Amino acid sequence: MPKRNKPSRAGVAFFDTQADRLSKLYGCKQSHFDRLRLFTERIGRIVPQGGAILDFGCGPGVMSVALAESGYRVVGLDAAPNMIEFALAEAERAGNTNATFRVIDGDDRALGASQYDAILCSSVIEFVEDESTLLDSLAAALVPGGTLFISVPNGRSVIGAARDWAGRILHLDKLPGRRYRRHSLRTYSVSRLSMALRSAGLELMSRTYFESPIPGRIGVGLSRLSLLGTMMLFVARKPDPVEDGCDPRPSEVESFQQARVIR
Repeated sequence: MPKRNKPSRAGVAFFDTQADRLSKLYGCKQSHFDRLRLFTERIGRIVPQGGAILDFGCGPGVMSVALAESGYRVVGLDAAPNMIEFALAEAERAGNTNATFRVIDGDDRALGASQYDAILCSSVIEFVEDESTLLDSLAAALVPGGTLFISVPNGRSVIGAARDWAGRILHLDKLPGRRYRRHSLRTYSVSRLSMALRSAGLELMSRTYFESPIPGRIGVGLSRLSLLGTMMLFVARKPDPVEDGCDPRPSEVESFQQARVIR
């Protein structure tokens, strides 16, 4: 049986219990507020208002609703049913009809082909069993010229390594942050994710480091450094043969010449 876009069962079960906590973090934790602002600003620079956006692994829907309120048409998917319940409640609370949500079981066919101007995939791929299948599906779901915004743990983060080391030494495995990382299947280096994106046919446009356990604006500033930020945001583009001047369709002259040869 071919592999699908399925996260680990343990990961889905864990996140299904975290919907309430995660939805509240965006309103009270500086790092989550910075994440929300970073993603919405990056998307706003590239994707025209009114564009179709897929939030793959949307969680409690905070990011999806924020984008919908900015004028985008958003579809949020998540494998954890409780996350979708919170997302629907968040959209209803905001009175926004531009965001729709549904549970996905990991079948890549549910993403469709060439449907979205942009795809957001934040803190998802590290929990998915087959990363290449997921990236191929996300790339296929983008329109030509569409953009993927994907974030992963920074495997070179000194702060992240120190935090995990302290957690093991002090036996802090029951803390939500430690349990979150315990369910992660992998971390990423710049080269690993860059190679995975290229293998999916995407072109890397930029990367930004973010998130730090250090509170306040100082923590936000330090998180932009490659060895201190615990997360990385990659922006990658699906090539558009027509827009990029590499139209694979034969020109009228080429078609005429080919017709003469055939005759």
